[in-house]
Amino acid sequence: MPDAGAPQWTVRQVSLDQEVERLGFEGPFMVKLDTHGTEREILAGARRVLESCEVLVIEMYNYGRTAGVSPPCASMWKVWIPLHRHGEPMFRDHDRAFWQVDFFFVRKDRPEAVYPQFR
Repeated sequence: MPDAGAPQWTVRQVSLDQEVERLGFEGPFMVKLDTHGTEREILAGARRVLESCEVLVIEMYNYGRTAGVSPPCASMWKVWIPLHRHGEPMFRDHDRAFWQVDFFFVRKDRPEAVYPQFR
């Protein structure tokens, strides 16, 4: 429950596609998500960005409501593969249990995707 005394503000929400178009950015892109449960919505608003994205990094959790968050729709697996590589895992301070890690996904047409040692 929000703190009644906490300051309140409104933040305009935009999609990655809208922001990339507004700023005139061109790919290729690398997208990193550290968004605690809103990955589905973000990726849904990044369809054009993902077409020019080479690497997708998604922070995933072992605990809480965002445990196991992964790319949102089966159609993504037609384009992306998870590398069997990940960032440095983080562990909870109080019991040293695995907490979260960044997983790396690459497009199936990238060189990394064809070499078994990277899969």
